[in-house]
Amino acid sequence: MKYLKALERILNLEDSIKTIEKRIDEIESKQAKRFPHLIERLEQLEKSEDTYIETILKEKNNDK
Repeated sequence: MKYLKALERILNLEDSIKTIEKRIDEIESKQAKRFPHLIERLEQLEKSEDTYIETILKEKNNDK
């Protein structure tokens, strides 16, 4: 009996998580439509961060 109740709780949690994930996706989509320039800026920052990290790693490897 305990196992059935535990299983029901787990299934309910999974449903809740899926609902929350769906809602987050909806909110992100709305924000992307409202503020497309921010999405573009975030993408630029992510690319520049990757480049910065790669540069530091190259310098570190050259020091060896």
